[in-house]
Amino acid sequence: MGLDGEKGLYGILVFGGGVGPRQVPLKPLSLITDSLYSTALEEGTPITDPTFYASEESCPDALIAHVFRAAPQSVESIPLLPERIKVMRETGFILTSVRRPHAYSWNGMMTGSCRRLVARSKASSTSFKGAIMVKGRHLISSRWSLKHSLASKMKRIMRVERVGTQRASLLPGYSRSTVYLWKRAQILVAEIWAAFYPPSKAEPHPIFPGTKGPQISHLTMFADYRVPQILHHLQIIDYPSSLLEKLRQKVPFPPGSREEISLRTASIVAVERVREAILQIIKEEGGNDQARDASEAGTISSVLIDFYLWDLAKKLENGEDKIEGIETTEVVPIHRTRSIWY
Repeated sequence: MGLDGEKGLYGILVFGGGVGPRQVPLKPLSLITDSLYSTALEEGTPITDPTFYASEESCPDALIAHVFRAAPQSVESIPLLPERIKVMRETGFILTSVRRPHAYSWNGMMTGSCRRLVARSKASSTSFKGAIMVKGRHLISSRWSLKHSLASKMKRIMRVERVGTQRASLLPGYSRSTVYLWKRAQILVAEIWAAFYPPSKAEPHPIFPGTKGPQISHLTMFADYRVPQILHHLQIIDYPSSLLEKLRQKVPFPPGSREEISLRTASIVAVERVREAILQIIKEEGGNDQARDASEAGTISSVLIDFYLWDLAKKLENGEDKIEGIETTEVVPIHRTRSIWY
């Protein structure tokens, strides 16, 4: 799933050394959001029950606003609250419809492939669509760099020198295009895939038991604000000086602006190239069969590369990790876009 609805084949997977996808940590909910939910439950508000928050009668907008109220020390209340409430209502309706025959019911959705569930998710929920009409030209070039560590196995793989620099024109010369990011639909499916990953590779996936398996390699990374930041820090993508200055000054980018779309689409392209480079090295070291198995099984995938990079970025931000032995550039601030699509 990429630009203009193109259905490219995108990879997935883990890092070898006996480590399976099930053991890759999922991105946690924001501690703030988690705390708000916990407080609401302690107050007797069943805010995690879709039957409850789908109902405007049982759960009026004012009650949701109270659940997500600003902390005493906060200078701002939760942004875009009406849009978020709309998403909650729709999600609650879809989840509760599983219990009764309905066109929106997810019964039977969980028996196909990951790509099929992504397609059905975005079709059944407006909050999962994420299609944006854009104008103008690209801002960012994507650099193919094989010098950077992604995990224990990737450290061994990536000890090679930079193979080359290839600048990719993102959306070259477009005057009006539709960009399909589908971030929320893909991350929903990827989290389901990882959470229910079977303990043995010999067992079928309980949610995606088809003869071809989950086909997680058809998914891209999840285009947001954090992964572009770490990709730039690792010098896998380049920012023009004009964009760097805006990021340093924390200039907000409107949703759908060429800055925001270029940052997000550059990340998709860059992660795909990292995945392809890893598979190429596996092919050179272990042969075609090993590389094919790694791709088809989801062992080397854009999904898991995304998981790793997102966690690495947060660890660097919190001072829990540091990158040594490779050339990096400054950590510029994340781009700031006020949106419900992340």
